[in-house]
Amino acid sequence: MSRSLPLRSGNDREQAADVLPPPEQHARQYAAVRDAHETELIEDYVELIGDLLEYNGEARATDVAARMGVSQATVTRMVRRLNELGYVSNEPYR
Repeated sequence: MSRSLPLRSGNDREQAADVLPPPEQHARQYAAVRDAHETELIEDYVELIGDLLEYNGEARATDVAARMGVSQATVTRMVRRLNELGYVSNEPYR
């Protein structure tokens, strides 16, 4: 879904500039939100992998992908990151 923004007159832009934080502060705020979301996503993956290991004895990428609603390629990239961060270790598919 695309969202179109209304065209603003010069006066409206000046008013918006008064309301918006400075660009550097705005960027820091967005960066903080992105970092929080990334941490949350990592926690979701680690928790799901732990649950799959506990109940199934293994956590296959196909199972993680199905339960997270993402592609296997996405899971593979995330598992690589989790491995680099030291949260998981993985074995090649048998």
